[in-house]
Amino acid sequence: MSFMMLLGLISLIIVILSLINERLLKLTIPSEIGLMGLSYLISIVVLTLAYFGVNISYVQEFVDKLPLHDIIMGGMICLLLFSGSCRIKLSHLSHDKFFILSLSLFSTFIAVMVYSTLMYGILHFFDIDIRFTEACMLGSIIAPTDPVSAMGILHRLGLAKRVSIIMEGESLFNDGVAVAFFVTFNMLNKGIESDLTAVKIFTETMSQNLIGAIVMGFSMGILGSYFLNKTKQTHIKILISLASVCLAYAISDMMQSSAPIAAVIVGVYFATRMAKHIKRNNNSSDYNQFYIFWDIIDKILNSSLYILIGFTVLLLNDAPHLYFIALASVSMALIARFVSVIPPVLAFSRDIKITKEEYKSKKWKEISAFVELLTWAGLKGGMSIALAIGTKTLVSPLIYKIFIISTFAVVSFSILIQGLTTSRLYIRIKDHFVIPK
Repeated sequence: MSFMMLLGLISLIIVILSLINERLLKLTIPSEIGLMGLSYLISIVVLTLAYFGVNISYVQEFVDKLPLHDIIMGGMICLLLFSGSCRIKLSHLSHDKFFILSLSLFSTFIAVMVYSTLMYGILHFFDIDIRFTEACMLGSIIAPTDPVSAMGILHRLGLAKRVSIIMEGESLFNDGVAVAFFVTFNMLNKGIESDLTAVKIFTETMSQNLIGAIVMGFSMGILGSYFLNKTKQTHIKILISLASVCLAYAISDMMQSSAPIAAVIVGVYFATRMAKHIKRNNNSSDYNQFYIFWDIIDKILNSSLYILIGFTVLLLNDAPHLYFIALASVSMALIARFVSVIPPVLAFSRDIKITKEEYKSKKWKEISAFVELLTWAGLKGGMSIALAIGTKTLVSPLIYKIFIISTFAVVSFSILIQGLTTSRLYIRIKDHFVIPK
């Protein structure tokens, strides 16, 4: 199938499902959740027809042949991360930098290890032979929150600015940490540890992922921002942003660094420089069309991503005996997330603008609110699906099916159930967050 045919079919599917979502569901739920739910429903119908003997092999072959990993990780994530991060300035992140860093690094580590240990025990209880390193690979896929889901769904909740920045900041950066874990455990699973210890492998992988991404992100951000201020033509500004983020992402990927983090840094740097330019000239009109363009890109790619996630259920057609793993995976993911966010919240929940004396009487209510919100609103998304699909050649067919089922279950529950109920949770606890006067 040609690229244009594939693009046309995907666009047609998006249009049809979007119209159904708009006309029938009346946009009573977030459009991303509606689109994923509709594509999920279509997938269930297809699998049901197959169960009753209807030949729908051509549909499953179409999905099997889709390079979902390359589509998501090789292009969509790059542009989605930039479109989300190009509105977040460095000053926004610096206010709670220790809170965000501890959630991105420490909480991800705890979540990976808790989830991996629990799933390892459960799978062996059911006589499924999985290595601990393979369980840790799965934990690395499940643990990080997804920036696309966080920015796409959480923006509609009306979160307090500080809470929103903390959650977005964590989701933007913890994927790079999780990828470092994933690569490390994959190497250990292959037995490549020979002369290197696991700690040394992790340190080298982390350094290569983070340092390379940071250097490339800032380099392309600085270069792009320099040219951005040299032109007043909107289409040139847009091309500069596209060139900067795509080159940063592609070169980081070639360097085996965290390409998503590089894309985020380019976006944050652009946002910071553009805000200074707007303040200096007291004129934002130059950038209005710039943001309109990226808003449209964000909406199109978000719709495409959630529909693709819904159709990945077709990859589960030959593993019904493993469905019990789905429930276990969702439960263990929530437990791991709950345990992982407690230490950073205990250490950094107090806003630095609030004195300890002022905070004392309200401390435990805000801590409880943060733990509840970070646990339930720690949404998963397309990045986890893409990583799971990418393990097809890394593990045995049985373990690959377990990876797919576990990841799909967690992502589906996260978006369809948690995404729809987070607003109710926030309404209940929002008064517990302490806002500086």
